Amino acid sequence: MKLLSVESFTTGREGYGKIEFKVPVDLSVFLSYSEITRNRIVFNKQACNVYSNEDEKPPVGEGFNILPRATLENCFPVLNKEIITDRTHPIVKPHITKLHSMSNSKFESYDADSGVWSFSIEHV
Repeated sequence: MKLLSVESFTTGREGYGKIEFKVPVDLSVFLSYSEITRNRIVFNKQACNVYSNEDEKPPVGEGFNILPRATLENCFPVLNKEIITDRTHPIVKPHITKLHSMSNSKFESYDADSGVWSFSIEHV
């Protein structure tokens, strides 16, 4: 019964990032943690996909379709196929501006030294 309303549920993938849910999540429908990380919440380079299959996405407010905060790692700008890790490089400011303007997300922070970008969305 504890899995019906899990507070502060967080999952992630080392080297890629994590996703945290700001409201309680019902995990009772999952048989195992791996079912969540393999089928529902998948991390790739600079991306986190929740419900990749639109047919499986529940209505807003149900399942994982609720107030997530994502933190993605290694979100450095790229120039001529080269990853820019120097925070003083001129491309960093436009990169941060781009992160601020990503649709369906609310920018929270970006660390130019580590490439860690955090943002929240109302639903997935």
